[in-house]
Amino acid sequence: MIELQSVSFKYGPQTVIRSVSCRLHYGDAIAVLGLNGSGKTTLLHLLAGLSAPTTGKRIATAQTVGWKSAVLPLYCPFRVKEVLEMAPAHWSRHPEMEKRADATFDIVPIQLRRFDTLSTGEQHRVLLARIFRYDLGVVILDEPMTGLDIRFREQLAMMITEFRNRNGIAVVATHELDRMSEIFNQVWIVKDGAIKIIRSPLNSEEILKVLKEDPSC
Repeated sequence: MIELQSVSFKYGPQTVIRSVSCRLHYGDAIAVLGLNGSGKTTLLHLLAGLSAPTTGKRIATAQTVGWKSAVLPLYCPFRVKEVLEMAPAHWSRHPEMEKRADATFDIVPIQLRRFDTLSTGEQHRVLLARIFRYDLGVVILDEPMTGLDIRFREQLAMMITEFRNRNGIAVVATHELDRMSEIFNQVWIVKDGAIKIIRSPLNSEEILKVLKEDPSC
């Protein structure tokens, strides 16, 4: 479980997140939506423990959190198989999960190549495989669909669903509304530093309305 209690966050004088309270439960798969600059990535950083709140509190039980940024490293001279092994010491290895992730994201044909010679889509696949190879309690993914073709978007959706079914917690910042109700049980819409939570059943029209029009969000 991860909980934010009345959390606000500032970059200098600018308040990006305003008094947000929310809780992640086992088996949750949450889509985080919002316009560019709305604070989605900052919210994910706070949930992952990568940023400390300016005010308020983050509470977390003993959960291993995996994080994938939307931003690719500018320079990474390592081979793919070495990148896959770059993980914190407390992440638990799981041979079957490693095989599953590598097969899902088609890693074997590129495992001996240098990471920084791969295409954008291939790099994102490697970093996604790295997350799903380990036995984590929480995965937090920032724009994970970026650069993926249709095949691997479907594969990622499947992996998120399987992770949720194993009682994991998945939080995904995205602009994609397709198959929302099949993958996620909640949508958090970030707007003006606050969040509005929409629970199942998810309705694309309602989500779009809140994104575009609802000033109370």
